Amino acid sequence: MSPSGLSECERRKGTGGYLPIEDYGLIGNMRTCALVGIDGSLDFMCWPDFDSPTVFGRLLDADRGGYFNISPSKGVQYTTKQQYLPSSNILQTRYIHEEGAMDLIDFFPRPKNTSVLAKQKKQMPFRETVIVQDELKKWLVRRVECIRGYVDIDVEIFPAFDYARAEHTVEIHIPNRGHAEHESKTVTFSSKDLKLQLDVTIDKGDEDSITCPLLKFTTVRQDKLLGEGVVAHIHLEEGQAVSFVIRDDIPDHVTPDVTTEVLDTQQHDTQAFWYNWISKSKYKGRWREVVNRSLMILKLLTYEPTGAIIASPTFSVPEAIGGVRNWDYRFCWVRDSSFTIYILLRMGFTEEADSYMDFISDRFRKSRSPEGALPIMFTIRGETDIPELELTHLSGYRGSAPVRIGNGAAFHQQFDIYGELMDGIYLYNKYGKPVTWEQWVSVREILDYVLTIWKGNQPLSISCWHLNRANWPTDPDMSIWEVRNNKQNFVYSKIMLWVAFDRGLRLSEKRCLPCPNRAAWMKARDEIYEEIMQKGYSQTLQCFVQSYESGDALDSSILIAPLVFFISPNDPRFLRTMDRILLTPEKGGLTSTGLVYRYNTAQSDDGVGGHEGAFSMCTFWLVEAMTRAGVYDKKYLTRAVNVFENILSFSNHLGMFSEEIARSGEQLGNTPQAFSHLALISAAFNLDRATDGRAGDKEIEKGVVEVDDEVSEETEVKKRGGKAIVKKESTAAVGGKIGAAKSSKATAAKRKTSEPANEEPEISPPPLKRKIKDEDSDVDEKIVEKPAKKPVKKRKTKEETENDAMPVAARTAVATLKRKMYIGAHISAAGGVQNSLPNALHIGANSFALFLKSQRKWSSPPLAPTATAEFISLSKQHSYDPARHILPHGSYLVNLAQADPEKAEQAYTCFLDDLARCEALGIGLYNFHPGNTGGNPREEAIARIAKMLNRAHKATKSVVTLLENMAGAGNVVGSRFEDLRDVIALVDDKKRVGVCIDTCHAFAAGYDLRTPEAFAKTMKEFNDIVGADYLRALHLNDSKTPLGSRRDLHANIGTGFLGLRAFWNV
Repeated sequence: MSPSGLSECERRKGTGGYLPIEDYGLIGNMRTCALVGIDGSLDFMCWPDFDSPTVFGRLLDADRGGYFNISPSKGVQYTTKQQYLPSSNILQTRYIHEEGAMDLIDFFPRPKNTSVLAKQKKQMPFRETVIVQDELKKWLVRRVECIRGYVDIDVEIFPAFDYARAEHTVEIHIPNRGHAEHESKTVTFSSKDLKLQLDVTIDKGDEDSITCPLLKFTTVRQDKLLGEGVVAHIHLEEGQAVSFVIRDDIPDHVTPDVTTEVLDTQQHDTQAFWYNWISKSKYKGRWREVVNRSLMILKLLTYEPTGAIIASPTFSVPEAIGGVRNWDYRFCWVRDSSFTIYILLRMGFTEEADSYMDFISDRFRKSRSPEGALPIMFTIRGETDIPELELTHLSGYRGSAPVRIGNGAAFHQQFDIYGELMDGIYLYNKYGKPVTWEQWVSVREILDYVLTIWKGNQPLSISCWHLNRANWPTDPDMSIWEVRNNKQNFVYSKIMLWVAFDRGLRLSEKRCLPCPNRAAWMKARDEIYEEIMQKGYSQTLQCFVQSYESGDALDSSILIAPLVFFISPNDPRFLRTMDRILLTPEKGGLTSTGLVYRYNTAQSDDGVGGHEGAFSMCTFWLVEAMTRAGVYDKKYLTRAVNVFENILSFSNHLGMFSEEIARSGEQLGNTPQAFSHLALISAAFNLDRATDGRAGDKEIEKGVVEVDDEVSEETEVKKRGGKAIVKKESTAAVGGKIGAAKSSKATAAKRKTSEPANEEPEISPPPLKRKIKDEDSDVDEKIVEKPAKKPVKKRKTKEETENDAMPVAARTAVATLKRKMYIGAHISAAGGVQNSLPNALHIGANSFALFLKSQRKWSSPPLAPTATAEFISLSKQHSYDPARHILPHGSYLVNLAQADPEKAEQAYTCFLDDLARCEALGIGLYNFHPGNTGGNPREEAIARIAKMLNRAHKATKSVVTLLENMAGAGNVVGSRFEDLRDVIALVDDKKRVGVCIDTCHAFAAGYDLRTPEAFAKTMKEFNDIVGADYLRALHLNDSKTPLGSRRDLHANIGTGFLGLRAFWNV
């Protein structure tokens, strides 16, 4: 979701009228895109295509750029929540304040598909149908609805055509817009080359509604804009709505007038389109929501008519505030091809992969220079003329000039593109469709040209006699980073030249395709490898460096080496390089706060000047490199998970990544960036496979851990037998206060192995089972194994179970912490409360939670005297203090806020029975959910809770009752700290009441815990409102839903929206 908001003016105050880059959401229709701010302002949109001039461009100039804002009236304090509707690219921005709440829905329509009978000669008895797409409505749709109370809304539309260079006129056709008008066309904006119209439709709500909204448009002139805009104010009450549609002003619309029914249908079809599309995804791993959002973003960046995928929909968003690194990314880079094809095919999107491959195939067959060179980028239509211009009249985002359109790097010499292209073709042949003869001929011609790039000391092959060596270029290139000064022999480019020849040779062998220059290709591949190992490796630093000429300068692009199988991930040379990159820049590395920089700009002059942030893509490369190294050394796998979770916390509230992340933590550069999300998906996919995150995967079930299918036939991967001791929803306590989670019901019977103290979670391979098949084999390896006899399991006696249990001090690493912490999980007490003790011991817990009876029944049998005695005995034997270390959880049935007298008494009786059980067992703390108002006034419900507590305290002696904070769904009490404070204030014996904070509930209720600063702020707020002395325990749970969602959905630690980093703050 998103943080609390202020009015539109106040949100931008202090930044010159700009929103942070991460405060935008993306909508689109696979023709163009728009960025909608969290304050309701649409600040960036090119029309009608991705590379068309902007119509709204306030993102790049707050005064001249133009915008389309819809928000509550200025000066109103409100909270803002922004999210995508489920499984869609329809953006919802919700504004909430005391008097009312409203939803703003933004989207570009997508059509539905229809099956029609194909036209064909009826010579055969069967009939075929084809899928036909309905008309694509090239509309921008913005819909506002009041969902509670009433709201006053301001609407401001100030276009700035042709990058704010063209003048325009405005005509208001219907100044006073009500519900009765049948014609929807209300305003037109006309420039020399483009005319747009604004359609408006008003829904008054219920048919018997007395009031009807009235929308009055007036023209307004703003300084520095080259034409007038229109503004309006509207008052909406609950159930009333108004919709705005921007579209081309043409005389023959298929839909002349836009109505509420038309927009409802378009919204439904659009949501159905996105839902059906993302449902095709094959990824079902632990980071499913993050990966799906990245896939949806990639789909938005696709230009449907040609299949091209742009690098980013924006241009000149700076890589450093006030800096000059501002580039236009609205083009398709050849470099992205291998990553794009790999992800689309592996994720199950074959149609998109086919379209993209058709686009790239046409380019490398038709767009090469007379010498055979390939341009590094194309327009969305495949053009290569991309002149770079500076728009000097625009000030740039927060004063970051110049603002550039076009891209001068289009004419750069960047040799790495041949490797990425050949890798893409090879992957498409392997996972998609076989390459055609025409494509293979083009591949041969390209690789023969690459032979001319590689300058050997002698002729590479007599079969290359037709190549004029006198014309061989001797200059190095400008690298993946597109430097703008001296060319160098960049190691990344050399690796990719090796990849080009390697993939060509593999493809030839796999398909038995004729290859006249096979010997020359092989010789070049080997020479390149030898040269990189000699000249690209620093004997001083003992690691790979940026280029042959760069001395000891590091470059994170070397992390790609094991990903393209240039070097094995466990090679000491690569491991030393990766370990050095992991150091901070101050210590000679490239990593800061878990984020990776491309290179040190202070050490490597790239001819651009200024500084930049950490690169999202490089950080994801680091994750994948460590994942592959982790197959051989488990410590890297653990690090990979931590680095991955860390960078996920730097996405914006919608899961979007820009190109870079500043030292301050804010996003920088064009947003969202396709390469960042491609790298994210690849890292998640392979990390999930390496950590057994892929449920039901056949290879995993066989015991084979494939980080990627692309491994050599000599690579042997072993079955991993160990299991991590990190339990689902584990819990912690600080300063001697205990915590226990609500699930992960570990039992002694299920636990077969133990973990020694102070060690990483065990993920180690036992003896070798089999080899992974040859990567170029077309036939799946068949393994015939004799069925193993099932061992007969002998049930352990109670005495054997107790003897196997190790003392907690020797089993858990928490004993070594400087600050005393009691950590455990919710433990099963099946068969009697006494069984919870050995179950806790078997997971290494020094505290735990449990249910004292069935949480789903109002009454249960009393505690057996033998069970009570055994519980007390085992507690003493294993050094548990029930008064401090054990935290039972109350029944989910109990509602102490119940207003009905009969039901209230039933709840109290059940509650009191639990407290009596606690006292019989010597347990000193008891955790419970406060209750539900049932629709009654909250103050009355809080008073009833306190009354019940006072009554229970008088009926018992010592148990401290802990109020648990709640997520906030419905009428639940406890989602705000103020609720807990008010209950405690009415409790007579303050020593008998406390609080247990559940991290999932707190996060869902809007209390951020993800960063040290956010965690400290939340805890300070708790201290100020409730008081830190009342905090007695923590339930540590991740959340399946975003911040402020008010939904109580727990996730395994590190797999939800909180992320692993949040729990470091404890």
